[in-house]
Amino acid sequence: MKHSRFKKRGLTLLEVILAMGIVAMVILGVQGLYAYGLHCRRVADEEGSRAQSARGALSALAADLRAASGVGVFSGSSGQMGFASCPGRPGPAGLRYVGFSVSGNELIRREWPRGAGSENSETLIDNVARFELQFFDGHSWSESWTGRQGRLPRAVRIRLDLGKTSHETEAESDEENVFILWVTIPTATEAAEEETNEEESI
Repeated sequence: MKHSRFKKRGLTLLEVILAMGIVAMVILGVQGLYAYGLHCRRVADEEGSRAQSARGALSALAADLRAASGVGVFSGSSGQMGFASCPGRPGPAGLRYVGFSVSGNELIRREWPRGAGSENSETLIDNVARFELQFFDGHSWSESWTGRQGRLPRAVRIRLDLGKTSHETEAESDEENVFILWVTIPTATEAAEEETNEEESI
């Protein structure tokens, strides 16, 4: 009887340990990648939600500004403003007074109906680190506006900075947390054009 020149042998203990170590490292690596993927998705969802909230707050500001009325006094400073707004319904029936300011770290919108009525307020967005306003008179920008009766700024520049979230570090850029919007006020533009036409006709 002929015997095989090579005898079959089992794995040594060292080989088994090495194989188990490699398998364990692969499993840990896959788990790490999976956990990192979940973290990235959670961060992306949070950032998307913050950006959407910021755009919603700026949209609310812009809507009221575009409906600003010459009735009453438009007043504003670097961090707050108030004016009469008449959205949708022209004339006194649709007139209301609105104000925007930061309380704590929340951007608050307040509304007072024309005549007698209670104040309504709502939080547009929280975690606000900075809220700045600038006002354009047709020639230059200023950080405050105290308009005489019926005088409106031609445009308003709004800057909204949101605070850092738990996953952000001080070393990370703040650019993604800054939202800037320029809003022109149609009523002011029309009034300025009328004044220009009157001056030319004189």
